[in-house]
Amino acid sequence: MVARPQIAVSPASAAPGGQATVTGGDFGYETTVTLFLDQAGGTVLGTGQPSGEGAFSVSVTVPSSAAAGAHKIIAVGSDGRHAQAALTVS
Repeated sequence: MVARPQIAVSPASAAPGGQATVTGGDFGYETTVTLFLDQAGGTVLGTGQPSGEGAFSVSVTVPSSAAAGAHKIIAVGSDGRHAQAALTVS
C-alpha cells in the first residue's frame, strides 16, 4: 500500500504578507514539491525537497494580494502525489 501524502500549515491563520510554515509527509523521495495558493498551477508559494522518508518543511509568505478568508495550500509533487491544507488569511 502506498502512503497518502499529507501537509499541515502553521500557524493556520496569517495576514497578507505574513509567514507560515508548511510541513509535509509521505511525498516521493527525490521529487520536488511545489506549493500553491488555492489551485494547482496558480500562485506558487515555494518548493520543497522531501527527505528519504518523504518529509519536507518550507516557510512561505502569504501574498500581499490575498483576500481575507478561507484559502487552501496545495502541495503537488513532481511524481503526481498531492495534498492540501486550510489557511485562513486574516
